[in-house]
Amino acid sequence: MISFLSTPRPFTNIFETIQRNSISNWRNIKVEYEILLFDMEKPLDEIKKHNNVIIINDIKVNTFGTPLVSDMLCKGQRLGKGPIFCFINCDIILPHNFLQTVLICQNKFNKFLMIGHRYDLEFNNDVDFSDSSQENKFWEYAKKNAIKHGSWGIDYFVFTSGVWETIPDFAIGRFMYDNWLIWQARRNRIPVIDASNDIMAIHQNHGYFTKGFSGEKSVREGKEAEENKRLFGNAWNFGIQDSTHEIREGKIRLKNNPNERSWYLYRLRKVYPEWSSIMKIWNKLYRIFI
Repeated sequence: MISFLSTPRPFTNIFETIQRNSISNWRNIKVEYEILLFDMEKPLDEIKKHNNVIIINDIKVNTFGTPLVSDMLCKGQRLGKGPIFCFINCDIILPHNFLQTVLICQNKFNKFLMIGHRYDLEFNNDVDFSDSSQENKFWEYAKKNAIKHGSWGIDYFVFTSGVWETIPDFAIGRFMYDNWLIWQARRNRIPVIDASNDIMAIHQNHGYFTKGFSGEKSVREGKEAEENKRLFGNAWNFGIQDSTHEIREGKIRLKNNPNERSWYLYRLRKVYPEWSSIMKIWNKLYRIFI
C-alpha cells in the first residue's frame, strides 16, 4: 500500500486539467493505493466518488489560509495506511516503474527518503490514464518534449514513517520546506536516494497566478515566503545533489566515488553545523592525504 499525500489548488482554469491528469495517473499506477487530498476547495464530483480518495479539510493553516506542511505530513502518516507515503505536488505524473523503484528502496532500507528530478512539460490536454491508448500517446509526447529540471525542482518525496520527528510550520508551496526536509533527513541519518535515473516524473507546467500572486517572483518575495525563511533557520539549502545513494537500472548504489566522497564530506559540516570546525580540519586532511 502506498499513500499519496497532496494539496490541490482550486480546480479552475488550467489547474482543473493538470490536477485531474495527476490524480488519474496516481489512480492507475497498478498498485494498492490511497490518495489523501488536503484542503480541497470544491472538489470535483468525479474525484469525490472514488473510494480510495480521501478528502481531509481539517488541517492547520497559517494566517493567510495556506496549509502547513507539518500538519499535512503528521496527519497523512496518522490517517494513511502506508507503510510507504508519497508527498507529491498535484501537477506531477509518474511512470509505470514508479512502484517497482519504491519497492527496491523498501527492500533495501527500513527507513528511507526517495527523491528525484522532475521533467518539465508544456501540456494542457486531458488524459484518462485508465485508457492505455491515451496513456501511451502522453508518454510518447513527454519523452520527446519534457526537459529535465535542475537539482532544486523536488516535487515528490517517497518516505517511510519516522523520517522526520518534528517539522516546522512551513506554508506549503512557499519554497524552502523541501530543502529542509532533505537536510533534516540527512541529520537523522536517513538514506536519501536519488531516483532521477530510473523515475521520469513529469511536471505539467503552469504559472503562479492563484491566491493573488502574479508570478513566481511574487511568491518568493511574499510574507509567507519570508516566514518560511525564518522557520528554515540555520538549516542548509539541500537538493538532489545531496542524496547519499542513487538508484540506476534498479540497483541502489552508495555515492562513494572520489568526487562524491569529497562533496559528502564538504556538505557534512552543513548537516551538522555544531561540528563544523572539526569537519573543516578533517576535509583539509582528506584532500591532502586521500
